[in-house]
Amino acid sequence: GALRLLHPLMPFVTEELWQNIRQRTPGETIMRSQLFKADDRMIDKQVEDEMGFVQSVIESVRNIRGEMSIAPSKEIALVMKLSPARHADRLKQYEGYLQRLARVTSLSFLRDGARPRLSASAVVQGEELFVPLEGLIDIEVEKTRLRKEIERLTGVLNGIRGKLNNESFVARAPKDVVEKEKEKQATFETNLEKLQKSYEALS
Repeated sequence: GALRLLHPLMPFVTEELWQNIRQRTPGETIMRSQLFKADDRMIDKQVEDEMGFVQSVIESVRNIRGEMSIAPSKEIALVMKLSPARHADRLKQYEGYLQRLARVTSLSFLRDGARPRLSASAVVQGEELFVPLEGLIDIEVEKTRLRKEIERLTGVLNGIRGKLNNESFVARAPKDVVEKEKEKQATFETNLEKLQKSYEALS
């Protein structure tokens, strides 16, 4: 089976090996051998769903790192609040992936407690996750940076809203120009909302 998969990349080597693994009939060649067929018995929907969830968690943790300016080399703790439908012990078995791909040193679960203080959060498939920030970043410096960026984006957004609220501009400007301004407005609104949430997480 491995030789069949390799054959398009190494045709002469794989053919030679395939011919000598066992006795072949005259004219038999790896090029005409049957490739694999899907075996439905090997499909595990539960494992697929769990891995999809783990992938989304890793992506969210990486996004938090980017938004909070946490260096990729810094190790972090991850706290999750799961709904009754999702079992913590099943997720715990994938902790190795979180360690290697998101630099998560510890994975813990909240039962009924409040969210960790000074933590960034995200929601993945209805489940909450938190990254405690204390000790990872200078909280006051990051708050100052976020506040300045929020003020800058608010000014830009107000300018765009002013244009779109101006009936004369909307009536006279080409349609594609107006659409671009609307797209910019939507993008800036999304970015501003993210920054405000990041700021609130540090308060």
